[in-house]
Amino acid sequence: MDVTTTEEFRSEVIAWVAERYPDALRSAEVDADEAYLGGTTATFPSHAARRWMDEMSERGWVAPTWPAHLGGAGLDPARARVLAEELARAGCRPPLVSVHGLGMIGPALLEFGTPEQQARFVPDIAAGRVRWCQGFSEPGAGSDLAGLSTRAVRDGDEYVVTGQKVWTSFADESDWIFAIVRTDPAAPKRDGLSFLLVDLRSPGIEVRPIALISGRSEFCEVFFDGVRVPVNQRLSDEGQGWAVTRFILGKERQLLGQNTGFGGGRLGARELIGLARRRRGCPAGTLPDAAVRSALAEADIEEECARALVRNAGGRSPGAGPLHPSVVKLTMSAMMQHQADLAVELSGLGGLGWDGDAYGDDELAVARDYLYSKAWTIGGGSSEIQRNLIARQVLELPHLGPEEP
Repeated sequence: MDVTTTEEFRSEVIAWVAERYPDALRSAEVDADEAYLGGTTATFPSHAARRWMDEMSERGWVAPTWPAHLGGAGLDPARARVLAEELARAGCRPPLVSVHGLGMIGPALLEFGTPEQQARFVPDIAAGRVRWCQGFSEPGAGSDLAGLSTRAVRDGDEYVVTGQKVWTSFADESDWIFAIVRTDPAAPKRDGLSFLLVDLRSPGIEVRPIALISGRSEFCEVFFDGVRVPVNQRLSDEGQGWAVTRFILGKERQLLGQNTGFGGGRLGARELIGLARRRRGCPAGTLPDAAVRSALAEADIEEECARALVRNAGGRSPGAGPLHPSVVKLTMSAMMQHQADLAVELSGLGGLGWDGDAYGDDELAVARDYLYSKAWTIGGGSSEIQRNLIARQVLELPHLGPEEP
């Protein structure tokens, strides 16, 4: 039994990190975007990254709050926060970037899965051996997700799945997909849904990448043509898929704020100040343009407020009030769009380039980040959906529209 105090644990973490974090990962020459993403086709960006993953995995600190017998460390929330704080303070890179695995389906398996399902899937997620993607949106079911039409018909000990998912991030690089499907077309739309775990190598699955305006292509279409899925890969009971989906959507909205709101190659408030200084030839002192100073100050204040919101929400279960995941998601996505807009304004004509020798790499990155930023208020549930959820679940405002089926 661990009887150490939280501060004793903090001292243990500080000493361990100082001894075990690879020096090579501290180097400024290492690309900040390089990360180990897990899965059967993933490779480590460096030997040091592999060693860091091994060290963290051995301690169970890749998924610190998960049970030790499932690859975690069994830490309570207080110690998990201490671990996160000290890893961040030391500038440690995440050993594994696994939004869909560590952040979504892993917690769902711990919440809804049978012991057999947990033993089968959870340790592989914690170890980065399997990469997951999310099969929710469809061509006719985006904001109204419960209106989806992908069918799963029971045939003995299997379901036969037919339909299409769209905007599925990294499906072309993933091993498994968790998908919500319709198992009872006669039931009210939220009551006729079930939640399946599907091997993407199954016969009848086709994955097609989608080209985006930003030039990136991380989203995919996924087609199911008579795909057979064992019934023991259904998470929770038949017809209870909406409860699992809501749980995962709450996790997703928290993650969109906490994990992608800062860093990740985008320009935050500090980087925007540096950009303004370079563009205006003012490496030190007060920037001469009062309007620019005011815009940068607003961006800095907005980011600090968002950081405080994320700190307060971190390590806690999704709840009401300011810690509701929709509040976090709405705040962070708006902030990222504001900062992308400001980066283009600060860059002048240099921020309008798409390609060509006339533009530097930094200028091209500003333009592409601006274009990609438009997705932040759509992915994970549009801002309109988040406002509706906040109105109903946080502010408890009356529902004035037609009754939902």
